Amino acid sequence: MIIHNFAALSLLALGGAVILFHFLRRQRQRYRVSALFLWEGLRSDPHSLAERIRSRIDLLLLLQLLALILLVIALSRPALLAPLQRLHGLAIVLDSSVSMQTIVEPGAGVNRFEIAQRYALTLLERFPTTPVTILQLSSAPEVLFPLSTDHRGARQALQAAQPTLLSDGSIDLLVGMIAGQGGIDRFAQIIYFTDHRLTCPLAYQLEKRGFQQQIITGGSNVAIEAFTMREDIDQPGSTAFIRLANHSNRLIDTTLRVSDGVRRVRFDTFLLPNEKRNYILPFPVHEGTAFIASIDSDDDFLFDNYRFFALKRPIERRIRWLGYEDRFLQAAIRVIWNAIFVTADDIEPVNLIIANNTTLPADVRGNILLINSAIEKMIDIHDVIPGGPVAIEKPHDPFLAGIVVEGLRVWSLSDVTFPAGELLLTSGGQPLLYRLTDHKRRLIFFAADLRWTNLPLTVDFPILINNILAWFQPTPHGPPDIWHVVGEPLALNRFPNLQKLIDPYGNRLELGEDSRYFRPLQPGLYTIVTGRGTYSLAVNIPATESVFPVDIASAQITTMAILDDIAVTVQGERPLWRYLAFLSLFVLIGELYLYDRSLFGNWQRLRRKR
Repeated sequence: MIIHNFAALSLLALGGAVILFHFLRRQRQRYRVSALFLWEGLRSDPHSLAERIRSRIDLLLLLQLLALILLVIALSRPALLAPLQRLHGLAIVLDSSVSMQTIVEPGAGVNRFEIAQRYALTLLERFPTTPVTILQLSSAPEVLFPLSTDHRGARQALQAAQPTLLSDGSIDLLVGMIAGQGGIDRFAQIIYFTDHRLTCPLAYQLEKRGFQQQIITGGSNVAIEAFTMREDIDQPGSTAFIRLANHSNRLIDTTLRVSDGVRRVRFDTFLLPNEKRNYILPFPVHEGTAFIASIDSDDDFLFDNYRFFALKRPIERRIRWLGYEDRFLQAAIRVIWNAIFVTADDIEPVNLIIANNTTLPADVRGNILLINSAIEKMIDIHDVIPGGPVAIEKPHDPFLAGIVVEGLRVWSLSDVTFPAGELLLTSGGQPLLYRLTDHKRRLIFFAADLRWTNLPLTVDFPILINNILAWFQPTPHGPPDIWHVVGEPLALNRFPNLQKLIDPYGNRLELGEDSRYFRPLQPGLYTIVTGRGTYSLAVNIPATESVFPVDIASAQITTMAILDDIAVTVQGERPLWRYLAFLSLFVLIGELYLYDRSLFGNWQRLRRKR
């Protein structure tokens, strides 16, 4: 037997203290008797020191000394020489992507990552003298423990490891980490614990050189695999596109919800086992640019039951106001849009130009709402002429949806000249509302001053303004918006004049002056404040983490007997301190039982009462 800590044996001197306290505790007892003559003739107490000592040594003292001896020997870290299995190198790789947080044992709350830790710890115990490294693979890989024979440090690093909210790592990242630990030739085995098998050609080549994938399975998942919003072009509101997936063997009855933080659309649905289904939900009116899709599900992976989406445009709509101010029109716009009105001096881009009783230059571009206003070399305003009954020229145009012209009054309007376009409303046979689209602009022209009409006093006024603003929505073009993934770097130059960045919990994130990128570490809706407006950023866990391969069960961990073929037997040390410490505890429990059995009787009676 080998002793690694001889200094601990000095603690055996504490046995003298145990013996001393034992004799100090024992005192002569006094008893009341009826008569002393009954005790005459009996032998008195032994007078020799040896006899007194033997009479006062009992089993309790011996058990206390035995427990002390066992504990001291355990602290000296004894070990026995024994034949042990050894590899010339072992790499333990843990998949730390978010799907490894899927609950495998619902009652105990144990997830896949914890199962992988259990198997990894058994490898450390099986090969106690093997040089080992602990690696954590995800889209942001990390070396938890460099190559070393210090299994105590490896065990601590392994137990302290935690899964992330990142996506799966690639085989190239794994090869790079292995190269940083001395190269693949330094390892007899590379064990990768994961729930998504690497299937690339390089992975198959590495399997011939000791790379082994151990698949952790278990748990069911109901996921929102895709979620996006599109603003409607010719009418207010947006449309949600959602894909649900049922990665389980049971029928799922759930409720799908889409919310903008104020309003909510819900839809009750069910999914057959292993079924995917697409949904299109209209969202007629919404506040802001950020949306949340959610489902009610008690599955074993909850991170994909919520998905976030944000439109690329800023939360506020910037409107450049030219000409005379009209509080009725501004109030109607603010009800529909989160609008900021700027003057002609503001040169930053705007979403809409409103001209009221003024003239615009010929080179003006963008979305324009003209109210009794002209554009040089394009729209001319002449004399004021009497109005008349209002009539609809295009009855089925969505632009006029909800408008009832019978209650509208126009006392006078301007005689105008404009290019060919679409005439929507007339008053007394004269053009009143006109629409034009070309390569430079989207334009709406209203030929009368609002003060010459009763329109601001009618219920049709906010309806008409809502239809006008919906028509000014930018037409979706280019590639569709995509999710921003947790941990993926976001270039900050996308947001000129960045002022502050706020996380989903309302906390301001500190960024260095020379920061060029930002890596969100939590899913949710971030707020980005710039000099040109406030933007929402939607961050989600990777969609690939929601997908559970259907053939994954065929590779479930059973044994790792392949290691026996390449392991060699060497003389090693088998530690004994655990067994000695446990035996010491058992002796102390036995000593307590002999000292006062009533304690154990009370405990048994308490259990029967429960």
